[in-house]
Amino acid sequence: MAEAIVSNVVGRLTDLSEEAQVLHGVQDEIQELVTQLKRMRTFLPDADSRLHDQNIRILLADARELAYDAEHVVETYLVQALSSPGKIMQWMNTRTFSRKLKDVKRKMSLLFNRFRDCNIKSTLESPESSNSSHGQPGMLKRFHTFTTVEPEIFVGFQADVDQLVGYLVDESDDSYPLISILMGGLGKTTLAEKIYNHSTIKTHFAGLAWVSISQKWQRRQILQRILIGLVYEMKEEIFTWDEGKLVENLLQIQQKKKCLIVLDDIWSNDAWDSIKAAFTAEKSLSKLMLTTRNVDVARHANPKGFIHQPECLSPDQSWELLQLKALPTRGGYLDIARDYKKMEKMGREMVRNCGGLPLAIMILGGILVTKPTFDEWKKVYDDSISSLKEGKGFGKNQQEQLFDNLIRSYNVLPPQLKPCFLYLSKFMEDEWIDAESLYQLWIAEGIVLSSDKRKGETMMQVAESYMGELVHRSMVQVRFNDLGSSLTKFKSCSLHDLMRDLSLFQAKGEDFFEAIDIGEGNDLNLNHYDVSRVAKTRQLVFYDKRVVEANSYFTGKPNHQQYRSILFRNVDREDESQQLRLGLYLANFKLLRVLSLENVTHSRRSVLGTFSGTNIGRVLGSLVYLRYLSLRGSNLKTFPWIHNLVLLQTLNLNVPDDIFKSPASSNVLGKLAFLRHLYLLPWVSLKSVKKTKLRFNGLSKLETLENFNTEWCEVKDLPKLSGLRKFQY
Repeated sequence: MAEAIVSNVVGRLTDLSEEAQVLHGVQDEIQELVTQLKRMRTFLPDADSRLHDQNIRILLADARELAYDAEHVVETYLVQALSSPGKIMQWMNTRTFSRKLKDVKRKMSLLFNRFRDCNIKSTLESPESSNSSHGQPGMLKRFHTFTTVEPEIFVGFQADVDQLVGYLVDESDDSYPLISILMGGLGKTTLAEKIYNHSTIKTHFAGLAWVSISQKWQRRQILQRILIGLVYEMKEEIFTWDEGKLVENLLQIQQKKKCLIVLDDIWSNDAWDSIKAAFTAEKSLSKLMLTTRNVDVARHANPKGFIHQPECLSPDQSWELLQLKALPTRGGYLDIARDYKKMEKMGREMVRNCGGLPLAIMILGGILVTKPTFDEWKKVYDDSISSLKEGKGFGKNQQEQLFDNLIRSYNVLPPQLKPCFLYLSKFMEDEWIDAESLYQLWIAEGIVLSSDKRKGETMMQVAESYMGELVHRSMVQVRFNDLGSSLTKFKSCSLHDLMRDLSLFQAKGEDFFEAIDIGEGNDLNLNHYDVSRVAKTRQLVFYDKRVVEANSYFTGKPNHQQYRSILFRNVDREDESQQLRLGLYLANFKLLRVLSLENVTHSRRSVLGTFSGTNIGRVLGSLVYLRYLSLRGSNLKTFPWIHNLVLLQTLNLNVPDDIFKSPASSNVLGKLAFLRHLYLLPWVSLKSVKKTKLRFNGLSKLETLENFNTEWCEVKDLPKLSGLRKFQY
């Protein structure tokens, strides 16, 4: 990960020095700094391979911190130069910049001495260590164009589908009202989806509902989602019902019509017990299907129900699945005819070690699909054999076999993709993450490299190519956009629960982010993979409606300067006593690059509060390093201090209309020269609008403009937005 972080810093500094005119006077000094960072990067692959050594882990943590410090020196100069015109101020800023830069270079020299003392080799000294995982990032080799949906791969379970569909449509007295599909890693959810979407099922049942339960479940939400699936036209009314009425209506619907309800991925008996009252109707016409990795849950839910545990794939089926994933016959980039027999022999040996688990085989295929030559396959084969000889993973149990492949799939990722994969674990389990917002977060965090841009591409397209590579490696699941005019081809993405386990585990081990109130349930025993935590994280995430804890965290944390990113996830808006008192604390986070306050409501008791909403714009206006600011769904007012955020790239102002006040100055956005994505309110009442219209001149880099309203936005500025790719009234 240190290699990825230093690469990201190199890319960001290069971009800043090329884009920001005010940096041209110090461009030579910045270029010298970039050169030293590139030299540092050549030592990191060897260091990353020796994480078992505590001294090496400390050294890598120091390398990351030094890269961050170098970037901060340049950013500080840029912000001051943009905010403080005048020759005298510029001269003072330049002197300060040169002094701080000299200190960074001194520390870097000491770091190189430590590399030598630890006998860490540079890739310049050891060319053989430069491979797809550890070479210079440069331009990412792309294997996936994602212009069309990849063909679905389904091997070995058609008989299971036919059998279970037959049980579900059976209406005899001794038919099974509840069917359970058991076992993680064997594709229980994929099998359930095949059944759920089967033409016979759609013809037989009048109502269908699918709900993912997972580890962090809430009874009311589960019942709501089932009912909405069965009677979507009553969606708004359903949201107003209490739990008693939800259960009552569910029982009635199941008595009136044939329904199939799928409860996917139930982890505990408690989860079933919390909702079972909704499925006890006598003479019910409906059927229930649940998936779980825990046989005790299946037996607890209904001892008389039918528990189906798919068999593992046979050796021939395992090889069939692997070659469908790893040796695609289309795409034009593989020429394997000469070595196919040798590759088949190695492939059959490798899938034998996957224990017949489809997910393990798909992950292995995701590794091999990016290695189209015999020599590259042989290296993966040799690595898997050495793991067996060392007693790692294989031969203990299926879950460890699976996790061994998961770990390997992460380790062989190019440096650019590792932080992107870890970033996904910030989001909730089973959450479908909006792709457009995710890419903007990646870019603002600096984990998308401009060096990967092809001619005519935007950074959003580079970010989507990263996602395409993760999909191609079977590490991420995606849904596609229906609209050809969409800014992104992928609509949303999600992680399989075991992939999320992997992402969380790696993120924790590498101090990628700090989570407050994160769920710690994990189905895999990861203790033997654990490493000591030595680095300071720069990213902070708050979860799951515990805003009081967030308030106490803000007040009790002695040092906020280390943080560059804060995200709030799934914050409760209903309980005012739990609301976040942001105005008093955010000013302490001076170095933030990313701030997402979506659906966060501010306490009215704050000294900055007002009855109709809270204006913390002055505080936000002091966070001059921000690249990403989202206030979607919050009650926070920001105008007119937004003009201070001169580095801002994404701004989401989709707040409730009743607390919106249009800016007093028409050119409040004029200084945001780096702004690329702007989301305004979808609707504004005329009483909130002033006579002066919002101007967009100066936003030459703008790519996205949503909710443009001619009542308060200046139409004549639109022709000047030459880079606009997505526009919505």
